[in-house]
Amino acid sequence: MSAIVVNFISSAVLSISGLFIVKGMNNCKNNIFSIRTIILMGCLIILPMIIHDIQYTYLYSIIVYLITILTYKYALNISFPKTIISSAMLMLFVSLLDSVISGIVVYFLSFEEARENIFICLSSSIIISAVLLIIFQLKNIRNKFCKFILEIENKRLTHFIIFFVLIIIGICILFYIISNNFQLNTIFTTSFLILIIFYMLVIILIAEKNNYDKLSDEYDGLLDYVKVFEDWIETEQLNRHEYKNQLAVLRCMTKEKKVKEKIDSIINNNINIDSAIISQLKYLPKGGFKGLLYYKIVVARNQKVNIDVDVSIDVNKKLNKLDKDKLDIISKLLGIYCDNAIEAAKETRKKIVLIEIYEYNDVIHIVISNTYNKKKDISKRNEKGVSTKGEGRGNGLYFAAKLINKNKWIEEKQDIVDNFYIQKISILNETKRLNNK
Repeated sequence: MSAIVVNFISSAVLSISGLFIVKGMNNCKNNIFSIRTIILMGCLIILPMIIHDIQYTYLYSIIVYLITILTYKYALNISFPKTIISSAMLMLFVSLLDSVISGIVVYFLSFEEARENIFICLSSSIIISAVLLIIFQLKNIRNKFCKFILEIENKRLTHFIIFFVLIIIGICILFYIISNNFQLNTIFTTSFLILIIFYMLVIILIAEKNNYDKLSDEYDGLLDYVKVFEDWIETEQLNRHEYKNQLAVLRCMTKEKKVKEKIDSIINNNINIDSAIISQLKYLPKGGFKGLLYYKIVVARNQKVNIDVDVSIDVNKKLNKLDKDKLDIISKLLGIYCDNAIEAAKETRKKIVLIEIYEYNDVIHIVISNTYNKKKDISKRNEKGVSTKGEGRGNGLYFAAKLINKNKWIEEKQDIVDNFYIQKISILNETKRLNNK
């Protein structure tokens, strides 16, 4: 079998399997059996053959990457950001498996011999394609990559796209260095180690992004729930108010002392049980923020935690000026810090949580104070997976730290005063934010 035929088959196998893999990554429903797709795939198969050379150059892989982006973009009719990321991931997987095969071949052949060996070239292409097709047949893996790519496109995370492009360029250069030193020496092993580090960076990035998105989705779900809860509380309060008026009318209609006492008991003990809290929260904006605090108060009381809320009248206008996205971020942070405060407080004797929301010097401050167990080490509380609540917990504060780092209009500070752990969130206006730069 001639080298041209082998190169054609190898290129065709990798290109066609790559098309199905990228299609799966992006959950495309397009018909790929069209004349346009056949012409584009023909270019993707033939062009790498034309520029293929025994002596490997890093420009070869970069050019193949660019051709791959253009081919899959128009064959699958997907956006450039999606194509750039998915094509980069495809090349990363291909280069990873190619590195494994190269690591085995280096014991037996030189680079030139390996590149010229028909059996190795053909079998490596088939093995790489088969392994990748099997991996991306797994629905769980395919869905994770699909979600990851969709998030990058929807949120216009340009830095992720730049990261993947730079990783591909870096890997191409490393392959060039390895090809020029295809023997077991210091340069080969060092380059191979750097290559492994690159792969690990990509794995860590994808895992971190998926964990972040998972936590974000959970808190988005909570916000959707508390919006319903918020409406229910306000409706319930109106019903209670009407119920109270009706009881007052009945009280006036009876002359029985015992009946009047019973009505007074119902009004005083049941109807107004949460009136103080509802009165405090009336200054907060609707849309999840207020409902979240209602919800956390219920959670705290169900766990026998003494919770008190103090909201300044001044914050109403300031908070109502914040757009929905900012309010959602503040709500997520408030939810995380309240959860941790309640968890910490319920382990103490006094079980106290205090929430203060006020405005000072044109800055809104949210202060959450709670009693805590002094015997527990809280120095590493913001690290991922670290928690005083047991193994597998502790991602909330890590998620909060990531949120704050991404939003420079928020500042946070922790302090310990007497027996209270104090968490403070400050919402800066535009002037304050620019002055702090």
